[in-house]
Amino acid sequence: MLVRVRAGADGTPEDVSIADSSGSRLLDRAALEAVRRWRFTPATANGRPIADTVQVPIDFRTER
Repeated sequence: MLVRVRAGADGTPEDVSIADSSGSRLLDRAALEAVRRWRFTPATANGRPIADTVQVPIDFRTER
């Protein structure tokens, strides 16, 4: 699955959405909640931090 994140210049997620669903509403929701708690290293332009949008792959695995 892919999660689209707009991270602010301070590295906090400002907008988080599903770009490509896992097919499970529960897993999609868990991924969104997790990514909302992350902090990103901001992109830079001319040496200054800027907001930017990235897509983050999320891979759920189960152990048996």
